[in-house]
Amino acid sequence: MAFREFPSLFEQPEFGQSLPVQISEQIARQIFEGEYVTGQRLKEEELAKVFHTSRAPVREALYLLQLEGLVERLPRRGTVVRAYEEKEVHELYDVRIGLECLAIDQLQKAWNDTCSQKFRRVLERMEVALSEANSDEYAELNDVFHQLLFELGKNQILWRIYHQLNNVFIILLQASTQEAHDMRTSYEEHKGIVDAMEVGDFVLAKERLVNNVTHGKDRALQAREQTSDGA
Repeated sequence: MAFREFPSLFEQPEFGQSLPVQISEQIARQIFEGEYVTGQRLKEEELAKVFHTSRAPVREALYLLQLEGLVERLPRRGTVVRAYEEKEVHELYDVRIGLECLAIDQLQKAWNDTCSQKFRRVLERMEVALSEANSDEYAELNDVFHQLLFELGKNQILWRIYHQLNNVFIILLQASTQEAHDMRTSYEEHKGIVDAMEVGDFVLAKERLVNNVTHGKDRALQAREQTSDGA
């Protein structure tokens, strides 16, 4: 797969971010979009040409992506888009469930009508995406929903820990296409979480959250098996 050509980032307006961060975010976007696939090498010299820069900021960008778990360095191969073993997928989702349940505990303390309204707006957009069978839009809104748990809970430490892992979860689910019935089930699960929080039953909200995230893990594992079978 060829690397996409971009105009020099030095010629772009100042975004307040360092060049390595800008490069890492662009590469991450391309990984999310499936332009760089699992196991694909990311060569410093090629990326330097793509971004019209030297290899130093590219090397730092790849290091940032390695910290986020999107790439890994392998002996004699260099940097490649990372693949996760089944055991790692289970462990990642166990951590996600723990973090999101903690987020709901924090959200319980801050819950008000504004919180309810924000979740309802996301649910409305999810329903539109569902009606249009727009799986890409639905996946983005799904991510927004779960991030909102942390944003409204207002625990910055918890949010930073989750944010560090969130890109990995996006990648794991990127390979699994949700069919219409999967999206419908997912939508009802998310609606159920909000319904429970709105009546003050945050224990039930966590139970429904665990069920929803577990289904996400199942899809990620199924997609991984299909990829392995097709390799």
